[in-house]
Amino acid sequence: MRKLIFVLFVFAMGSVSIKAQMEAGIKGGLNLSDLQVFASGNSIGNEAFRTRPSYHIGTFVNSPLSDHFGIQVEVLFSNKGFKYETDSIGTLNASLNYLNFPVLFYYRPAKRIDIEFGPEFGYLVSGEDLVKSFDMGIDVGLRYHISKKFHAGVRYYQGFKFDMKKGDYNDGEGSPKYSNSTFQVSIGYNLPME
Repeated sequence: MRKLIFVLFVFAMGSVSIKAQMEAGIKGGLNLSDLQVFASGNSIGNEAFRTRPSYHIGTFVNSPLSDHFGIQVEVLFSNKGFKYETDSIGTLNASLNYLNFPVLFYYRPAKRIDIEFGPEFGYLVSGEDLVKSFDMGIDVGLRYHISKKFHAGVRYYQGFKFDMKKGDYNDGEGSPKYSNSTFQVSIGYNLPME
């Protein structure tokens, strides 16, 4: 799986490097993340989990492929996780640190607005032992270009379902599946390319 991620990342970087109007910069902002629980196709147990505020920071490379379409590749350090309410110990605050690699295609319907969509790959670098080290999902977002240097964006990430490494419970309907979900608000700054 790591080889696949590396190949996709190199391909995406190569794709964006073919255009002279390439942009690169830094970005960061707020994460609102939680864990969704699924079993037998039906969501269960979500009332126990609470949204956890955190942050993300990283870099991006962006290139238009035409007047209305383009691609953006990012490398983000993203703190995700969830809060879990229990009667016995109260609130458990689970912190999960990921290196995320979004590969986003965008459509620009107007001069300052981008609609973005694409896969996101993540590696867990530290956090709960129960969560698997690889995460993958889909990003959908909207970006507004405030000026030539600054942009602001909102994005929703929905992770694919996964099993915990250990400690799964059985509710009589089969072992549950889990997925990460994150809502992001960010500010980006384009670095000089000359």
